[in-house]
Amino acid sequence: MMIERLYFKAEKLAEPGSSFLLRQEFLYYFIHITRRLAFLEGFSPGEREDLSAILFKVLDAAMAELPESMRAECLELSLREANEAEIDYAGSKEVYPKNDPLAEGDSVYSKLARKIIEKLGRNHNSEIAFQIITATSEQLRQANVPNLLKEIRPNLHKYAEVARSVSMSEADRVEFARGFRVSKI
Repeated sequence: MMIERLYFKAEKLAEPGSSFLLRQEFLYYFIHITRRLAFLEGFSPGEREDLSAILFKVLDAAMAELPESMRAECLELSLREANEAEIDYAGSKEVYPKNDPLAEGDSVYSKLARKIIEKLGRNHNSEIAFQIITATSEQLRQANVPNLLKEIRPNLHKYAEVARSVSMSEADRVEFARGFRVSKI
């Protein structure tokens, strides 16, 4: 990842798992955006719950690079952090930092930039913040999440049932859904 090479402080990059934690933060953001767009597209509560089951599997799949002995604990931590990020992002009043040249405001993108900069081991830097915002915006544009949601929606329940049946305990599903229900969407 280019951000790692360009911006990680050397001591932070040397910490075990620092790159993984950085990627997780972006994943939490993309999960939030996906869920927010589903809400705006008029997905029913049941459809949003099905989508959450699928997104849980995405979060679970992100653990694949970890040693088996660490996966359960890291998944629990990631689940908690994903829920915290969801609540934090859901509280934002705007998406982009308007009239906020330092990206220190309450927009979703400003919050993401601050979280990433913190994971990089740096103090707030508006130049880095706007590079993060620009790169993330481009990735979202390329991913075309609204189109993906339209494509998946007719079979969402079927996909969710498959996701639920693949090594996810009932307790994990309940915990995952509970955190997202606390948010505004």
